[in-house]
Amino acid sequence: MADRKELESILRSIQGKFSRFYSKILTEKNLTIPQFSLLILIVDEGSLRMNEIAEKLYLASSSITNLVDRLEKQKLIKRVKDSKDRRVYFIQVTESGKSVVSYIRKMTVGRIAKQLGAFSGGEVKTIKKFYEAINVSLDTYLNQFFSNKG
Repeated sequence: MADRKELESILRSIQGKFSRFYSKILTEKNLTIPQFSLLILIVDEGSLRMNEIAEKLYLASSSITNLVDRLEKQKLIKRVKDSKDRRVYFIQVTESGKSVVSYIRKMTVGRIAKQLGAFSGGEVKTIKKFYEAINVSLDTYLNQFFSNKG
């Protein structure tokens, strides 16, 4: 039981620090966490339709529209009409958007990854496995939660 409480305390502390860490860096680039989540999704997965973005970020379509509008005004993404259905738009990252993501990754993940140098290869694999398991568990929960919201 003590291990569980200790783990909860550590995770809660890390989550708060991650939020403050990202918030500071994102503020420099005039971005919110949801805007960055959308931007990094497009950088990593390529152009996506609005409904695909909403599904992957677990957000309502109306929220995605507002995020896309703001990022488009900053010229970090652009809407491109689907050649098969002109009512549908794909969201694509611009070169400026790629540059912003690269900078933020360098400032965040780059700094965090340096800490892995203190661990052996086997320990790094265990850490990676742990976070992958949390990621899968949260995806499962979120998919169930949002599919029941109908």
